[in-house]
Amino acid sequence: MESQHYANRAGWTIILYGVCLSFITAFTPFFEAGYLFQDNILLAGLFPYLIYAIAVPLLPGTITTVAGIVLAATHTGLVIGVRFLNYNEGLMYSIPVILAVLLIPLVIFALIKTDVHKHDSKMIGH
Repeated sequence: MESQHYANRAGWTIILYGVCLSFITAFTPFFEAGYLFQDNILLAGLFPYLIYAIAVPLLPGTITTVAGIVLAATHTGLVIGVRFLNYNEGLMYSIPVILAVLLIPLVIFALIKTDVHKHDSKMIGH
């Protein structure tokens, strides 16, 4: 099972992309002087990728990859829409939380499919 934890390279790449996108998004325009780093926007952006990162090692495969691509595309569309088209900072908080909630069934499915308790009992020596 150890080799399967890192088998989903696409999933780990999506997580890396999401972390970078969230970090870049946290720099908000501040009047005419430059940019202001807002850690609350960073944490809101990282939240769905944290939930997604639970499913990636447990469920390497097409379902996780497709969910990650949808997550990354939605988050990218949000950032482009908010930063370049219509500045509505409230969406920068609410949409990532909604995305995280939508990813919870994927994590539950991954936990059920891998049956983590069986793996723990084998490690203990039962």
